[in-house]
Amino acid sequence: MKITFLIVEDDVLISEHLKSIILEMGHDVTDLCSDAKHAYASIERNQPDVALLDIRMHGEDQGIQVASRLNKMGIPFIYITSFSDKNTVQSAVFQEPKGYIIKPFTPEEIQESIQKVVDEFDANHVMLRHSLQNEQVAIQDIIYIQSDNVYLEVRTKNKRYIIRNTLSALLKEVNSTSIVRIHRSYAVNVSYISRYNKSSVFIGEEQFPISRKYKDAVDTIIAPKLSK
Repeated sequence: MKITFLIVEDDVLISEHLKSIILEMGHDVTDLCSDAKHAYASIERNQPDVALLDIRMHGEDQGIQVASRLNKMGIPFIYITSFSDKNTVQSAVFQEPKGYIIKPFTPEEIQESIQKVVDEFDANHVMLRHSLQNEQVAIQDIIYIQSDNVYLEVRTKNKRYIIRNTLSALLKEVNSTSIVRIHRSYAVNVSYISRYNKSSVFIGEEQFPISRKYKDAVDTIIAPKLSK
């Protein structure tokens, strides 16, 4: 899956080097930013999938500030920095980066860290074709999937997708224990279920039928998760 990267680094040569590595790996770069202010604007304008952050820019730990913003938005990031002192590392690690690379780095180190993030991103997202475009959707954001003949409605927290696919095929792509099939026409995200009974599960005030064929899913998957 091709994903997008934001590079936040005040050394132009390093930024361009990182960009070339990312492009060679078959991914895209949304922007090159040299400070926190421009990074914030870029994130709002064109939200990246992943960010590469220098910690110290223009004499300040601006990268840690950017990391805090990214965490709030659920965007993973990798630190690429010259600083390895204990205090800096502790402050940086507190933001839970997906990697911490010390300069000078090798292309292989960057590629390895990027590939780990890409693999994790792939496992947590599914590609949906909607309105003639492919769009990456976070699996955790899917609330339910409804089948209607040869079409599926995929309802997420922020959007409704109508795609041409079968429910069985999409569930294989999603490959997540959080999305459970409860009926030939319905699969639901366990995380959003508010309550259930023998015949239905409820997401808020919406009611979804449980068919006899999929009752075991409720007993073995949904019930234990809701009881925690």
